[in-house]
Amino acid sequence: MASFVDETPFHHNSPDNGNLNLSIALELARAGLPILAAAATLNRQTGRWDKKPAIKGWQNEATTDEAKLREWWREHADYVPGIELGRADLVVIDADRHGGADGVAALEKLAEGVVDFSLAPAVATAGGGRHFYFHQPVGQRLGNRSGALPAGVDVRGVGGWIVAPGAVRPDGARWLPLDGAPLLVEALRNRGIPTLPEVIHSLIRRRPITATKSNGRHQADERRHAAYAKTALDHTTAELAKTAPGGRNNALNASAFRMGRMVERGWIGAACVADALRAASKSNGLVGDDGEGAVQQTLASGLEAGRQHPHPDLQDWHQANRYDLGTKSGESPQGLPEGEELVCQRAADITPTKVEWVWPGRLAIGKHTCIAGEPGTGKSQISFFVAAMVTIGGAWPCNEGRTPKGSVIILSAEDDAADTIIPRLIAAGADLSRVHVISAVHTQRDGRRTFNLQRDLALLEKKIAELGDVVFIIIDPVSSYLGKTDSHKNSEVRGVLEPLSEMAARMKVAVLSITHFSKGSGGNKKALHRFIGSIAFTGAPRAAFAVIADAEAEGRHLLLHAKNNLTKPPQGLAYRLEQELIEGDILASRVTWEAEPVNVSADEALAADMNGTDHTATEDAIEFLKVVLADGPAKVEAVEQEAKAAGLLGAEQSIGQSKPFRSARKRLGITPYQPKGVKGGGWEWALPAPTPHQVPSGGIRCPPRRGGI
Repeated sequence: MASFVDETPFHHNSPDNGNLNLSIALELARAGLPILAAAATLNRQTGRWDKKPAIKGWQNEATTDEAKLREWWREHADYVPGIELGRADLVVIDADRHGGADGVAALEKLAEGVVDFSLAPAVATAGGGRHFYFHQPVGQRLGNRSGALPAGVDVRGVGGWIVAPGAVRPDGARWLPLDGAPLLVEALRNRGIPTLPEVIHSLIRRRPITATKSNGRHQADERRHAAYAKTALDHTTAELAKTAPGGRNNALNASAFRMGRMVERGWIGAACVADALRAASKSNGLVGDDGEGAVQQTLASGLEAGRQHPHPDLQDWHQANRYDLGTKSGESPQGLPEGEELVCQRAADITPTKVEWVWPGRLAIGKHTCIAGEPGTGKSQISFFVAAMVTIGGAWPCNEGRTPKGSVIILSAEDDAADTIIPRLIAAGADLSRVHVISAVHTQRDGRRTFNLQRDLALLEKKIAELGDVVFIIIDPVSSYLGKTDSHKNSEVRGVLEPLSEMAARMKVAVLSITHFSKGSGGNKKALHRFIGSIAFTGAPRAAFAVIADAEAEGRHLLLHAKNNLTKPPQGLAYRLEQELIEGDILASRVTWEAEPVNVSADEALAADMNGTDHTATEDAIEFLKVVLADGPAKVEAVEQEAKAAGLLGAEQSIGQSKPFRSARKRLGITPYQPKGVKGGGWEWALPAPTPHQVPSGGIRCPPRRGGI
């Protein structure tokens, strides 16, 4: 490898430093780098030049706006240009030659025969040091921590800045490119900036060796950590490679998270992990189905999330665990799976935070909320009202405050965007430029397909990150986006909704999922128990609300609290659905809220609504069986599954244990039987054959279907 020593002189006096610095700032800004103005002043006490940003709030104010840059240099011609490294996605290795340690010599010795710096843009600084420019590692956001790098070698990344190549100090000293090294601007345009070498990356992530740990002990721990991480990676990739379609994307995200925790500790390299997980994703077909880009996005997201939760010390775990972990490399506790560990934090290390709200008491930022009700009660219109308020920073009814302003993402499986969603948003007063409607997922292999929370959550997270200001997400109805998940199995539904809640917390967005009430009440007047499907639909969200028709006022509906784990129950609200004619002679419905809250609980309102109907659980079962058995006999198992899907049976309830269904069978004259000559055919149900005088002239009358928003 070439020496870092460069014979270029460090002082080139210029008759017009200000114009030169402005030219450099403009050139780098045109290449897409966020530029800030910095002051370089001579410290008379130390004899060194101090450098600091001259712009207040420089991390946000750094810009590519040429007019702004010209304004800064008109005001102060002696400013030097700096690069804000966070948005630039760059990390700079900064080797100094002052302060007692020769960082240039130390870095050269470290890299000799191991790291090739010749591909990186490199600069000789005005103080005789060196700057080496790299892209951030895949899925990483390195800051300004030097870790175990030698003294005199620093790191500049997220939250940091660096004096730009070519800049000139007031005394004429310059930051000049090293001979033979790529120029930063050209490397940016040609996408030729290399990723930070793994050797350097691992040293940055590693904790410095302290005086309390002998070097021999440190090396032994390093071997143990490396063996542990290698075993974990082998186990993780083996499990990922055999994951079946439907769970592959979430499995990749979870695997990347697990390994990212160890990458953060420096036990294994990010590139090694990324290569192994990418190979496993090819093996299970995920790359072929979703494409390299989608897999890379999921991988990067999982690694970054894992690095926010570094793996605890193995030594501390050994002391706290009653199992004998042994001392040999790679040894695992007896009876425990290799490569798996609990994600655990000490309470004292967790900083308390308060809940922030989009709609106080109802929709929390970073949380999942659900809403349910009968068809036609305005659930979707409520969600569009919320969306409209978010896009304009509008006020909530009954003086409940205002919403933070931002963008909205809508997933709606039942309403057409052009004739229903957009007209309703217009009627609600939304800023349509802030609303984004997801209609499908496009893949190279399958073309268009329906969005699936189980496999496409990473794509949703990517879109949120791209938009940058998303506050609110609507999923209507949530059951349409579960893929092959059985909506009546608690564990399966939680397996989909819990990652959704984690994503909401990670991206700081409020998620509203919409579902229906079950069709049959079964005599149950608890609002929370009427949410259709598994109890996970109300268990996973942190708050749940019921939309119920007011039994005492026709056309009036109530939005009432059913569950809230975040704050005291909010007041109830009353509303009506009104039609509004918008431009183009299009009729759209919207919510009109009453000025005063209501003092009634969801259970009370539901009981009043149920008392106003003649339907009983047995009548619901009779109506259901007439429809299901209208075309002939059906296996009991199939009837039971249909009943669960209709909300007439609980997830774990047998149809034979249901009193309403037993009564319905008796009243309809259904006698279970086993078909003759069919071995292992199981029991079947069938309606009795009608006698001629029992059949109306119009045939058997089927009950109307219950649909809705």
